[in-house]
Amino acid sequence: MHQERLRQSILRAQSLGFTGDDVDLIERHSVRFAEVCRVVAPVQGAAVDLGSGGGVPGFAIAGLIEGLSVLLVESMEKRVAFLREQIVKLGYTDRVEVFCGRAEVLGRDSRYRERFNLVTARGFGPPSATVEIGSALLALDGVMVVSEPPDSDGGRWQPEALREFGVEKLDVVQNEFSFIVFRKVSPLSGRYPRRTGIPFKRPIF
Repeated sequence: MHQERLRQSILRAQSLGFTGDDVDLIERHSVRFAEVCRVVAPVQGAAVDLGSGGGVPGFAIAGLIEGLSVLLVESMEKRVAFLREQIVKLGYTDRVEVFCGRAEVLGRDSRYRERFNLVTARGFGPPSATVEIGSALLALDGVMVVSEPPDSDGGRWQPEALREFGVEKLDVVQNEFSFIVFRKVSPLSGRYPRRTGIPFKRPIF
């Protein structure tokens, strides 16, 4: 049942231009992403999906990890409206919400800063910006799962820079697609995340 609802949601997103053309590929990637999260993340707690766009992988994660509340972060109002519509259709109103705005802003808000057990990112941005912003939301000992290019060995993530952001690389998972898993090992410096747009314009690594 969940799989069919997820597929219909992806089809709707595709029709609006919020995802790519290969719906089968997007669906498989979304499900694989959620399966990785289910293995490495706690079954209860809170998750945040950065740059949710058409709901991939946020809706798959909400469907496969039933005890998890999920915050979808998206800055484009048209996509936010779509996500809110789909939350109702998918029956997730009790545990899935949407934040309309920039993730950097969320990471500096004391209500959200370092409060999430799981952070996910698919196509959110380059490595440095993803870690800087993701770590601002990730709780100590929480995990962050990021979609990687095919056949990635995780080499584009610099260990010294990761330590600056309080995270360490745990694993590279390849199960048709590639994902990298990080764990939060120390609190993030108050210097981060930098103001809106700067993590992308001036990456640390």
